Amino acid sequence: MFANMYQALETLSPGLRRTLGGLEAVYDVMAGVRTKDGRGAAALRKQWQVQPLHRAPGAADYDRSQIRYVRRTAVSVNRPAASCKSETTSEPHRRIAMLRVGTIEDALAGNRRRHFDVEGGKFRGYTDFMFESEPGQPLGPQAFLVHQAPDWELPVHFHMQYQMQVIVGGSGKLGRHAVGPGSVHYATPQSAYGPLKAGPEGVEYFTLRVLTDKGAWYMPESRPMMEMGKPKSQATGDLSFGATPVSAATLIALRPDGAGAWAYRAGAGETVRCSEPASPAGRFHVVLRGSFRLGADTVPRHGCVYWSPPDEPPEFEAVEVGSELVVVQFPEVALHNVVDPEVLAKAPQQVSATASAACR
Repeated sequence: MFANMYQALETLSPGLRRTLGGLEAVYDVMAGVRTKDGRGAAALRKQWQVQPLHRAPGAADYDRSQIRYVRRTAVSVNRPAASCKSETTSEPHRRIAMLRVGTIEDALAGNRRRHFDVEGGKFRGYTDFMFESEPGQPLGPQAFLVHQAPDWELPVHFHMQYQMQVIVGGSGKLGRHAVGPGSVHYATPQSAYGPLKAGPEGVEYFTLRVLTDKGAWYMPESRPMMEMGKPKSQATGDLSFGATPVSAATLIALRPDGAGAWAYRAGAGETVRCSEPASPAGRFHVVLRGSFRLGADTVPRHGCVYWSPPDEPPEFEAVEVGSELVVVQFPEVALHNVVDPEVLAKAPQQVSATASAACR
């Protein structure tokens, strides 16, 4: 079946294949046409999921040498999985769970670290882009780790997509609110927030979105781009576990729209799975301290994992004592907030792994 799909795709024009984004790569893997280790299609179907291909700016086609295979969980469509550990099976009704995993190591290996230091720019520091939608691909989840320079103040601004931010290092102030590791901020589209002032050691934070948004709109000059009457809201939460070795905390209580944020601490060998009511928009999991096993992979400190239904929520196993995981969940409406690309192109600052106007 997969081989036939692949052959069908080969009959399409190159432009249309590029429009399909990373889908062709999935068929490449399932058909066993291109593999790194020569294994057949059956083994790949059972154990591996390919991440979408990345295309360099201006490239005519995707670089298939950059296919990254990541071991994933096999989940039954007829019964829930007991855990998120890797397994194989010959049952025909099994499928592959969809997860996105990003680490600093991945960003560096993919040349996705960008330094923002242009004279007159609004931001100073650098950013590790872990995953996002590439130009020409359908919009998907976005995760990047910001390293804001010491004492730098990022002005009040807004974005066009739903957004969660998780502080993972350093300190600072978001408006009048002091933030540190484990602090979480949620903002709906066009909801202006800030300024974000870094402390003397700088501040590090994840920016997370269900749909990729590559623009930042600074106030007050961007006020005309705000839609009058559009509902806007924000929420913040801070982490305080205390001295308990194994614990859970609510950072942002589950909102009526389905958004929320929680944190978990676990000892070595203990497992963590967020059991809160899930949103169709999915969740991001950020490793704040220590590291966690996810199936056959180890997600290190400052690693990030995106998950979405209908698969069972992933189960993480703590590798070290005091490992901490922050989980943020988006509302379903975030999946449907598609913004006109022409509007995004007008953003005063383009923020992405492929942007070059204000970064290097």
